[in-house]
Amino acid sequence: MAITNYANLQTAILYRLGNRNNATLADKVPEFIASWEAAMNRRLKTADMEATATLTSTANVDTISLPTGFVMMRRLRLRELDSPPYRYTDVWPVALIGDKVQFSSGRPQNISIQGSKIVLKPTPSKAWTLIADYYARFTPLSDAAPTNWILDDNQDAYEFGATAYGYLSTGAIARYREWVQLAFTVIEEINEYDRKLRFTNNKARTDVAAMSTRQGRYDVRTDN
Repeated sequence: MAITNYANLQTAILYRLGNRNNATLADKVPEFIASWEAAMNRRLKTADMEATATLTSTANVDTISLPTGFVMMRRLRLRELDSPPYRYTDVWPVALIGDKVQFSSGRPQNISIQGSKIVLKPTPSKAWTLIADYYARFTPLSDAAPTNWILDDNQDAYEFGATAYGYLSTGAIARYREWVQLAFTVIEEINEYDRKLRFTNNKARTDVAAMSTRQGRYDVRTDN
């Protein structure tokens, strides 16, 4: 069955669950899809999820709200000059370099993420401009948004993952494990394919985000 939109996907999931005529289960399929989307937001790290936001600190306030749809920080830069030519300095996670700030206020040098806020150290002494490169949540499927880039390019990711959550809801744990493993394999393949696309003419991307988050660099995230 070709899966090209939200409606097709729901039909395919019911087929996989062997309950195409179960109205009660059909009503729950959007929940299975939403649960799997939350898992994909945590696991997928691709160029399609990359976003950039310009943030402005407030003098004597050490927090800034996270940008819309934030999942994980890739890089945070502080603009040193207010007019061109701009000069930028990286602001590093406390978890990576430790809390080495020696002043209570001044130019932000370190960050941590607490809840829905970016915490800056030292506390900004004025309004600074910061450029946040981050991974953002993708657009979830709905009747109003019947497709997105994941469904367009990787329908199996949606089909396998949402089916797994369907089996989980019925208590079929063995079937859940079978399908969720298939789904996780697809997610790994998507991430790996994206990593390969980041190399052009044997020259790797040199921005901070190209470094492995497994090394603890910018692996600061929320799980909303």
